[in-house]
Amino acid sequence: TNQQVQIQVSQLEQEKFDLQEKLTQTEVNIQELKSQQESLTEQKKQLENKLNQSQVNWEQIEQEKIRFHNMVKGLSQEQKLTTKLKTKLEKEIAQLEQKLIIEEQIKMQLTQALQIKDDKINELEKKLITLDQERIKQLKDKEKEL
Repeated sequence: TNQQVQIQVSQLEQEKFDLQEKLTQTEVNIQELKSQQESLTEQKKQLENKLNQSQVNWEQIEQEKIRFHNMVKGLSQEQKLTTKLKTKLEKEIAQLEQKLIIEEQIKMQLTQALQIKDDKINELEKKLITLDQERIKQLKDKEKEL
């Protein structure tokens, strides 16, 4: 019986050691996930800033387009617009419209990238919660053993 008790004690010590290793690894995993989460959060902020800048660019280009369009309209009404100037302004309007299209595409891409970062952050938060729950369970199991 003494030998059986010693065997059980050895087994419990081994289980305790294994649980401590698992706990240590879980804590390392949690730290890595927290680091990834911080990195993704920073990337998300950068994407939000780019998205905001893209919106500002789009609005500036839109205003410039409107200004040129109004110039063309006003000059046409006053019959002071030469064909060459009108053509040049229309060409600039067309270029601005192309820039608007490009800015809109950039805005869409940034919005999609931002959503991807949000999804990754949410996924990491779920993993962190799961790992925290596992760690709590391991600590409770360890506490019961002791």
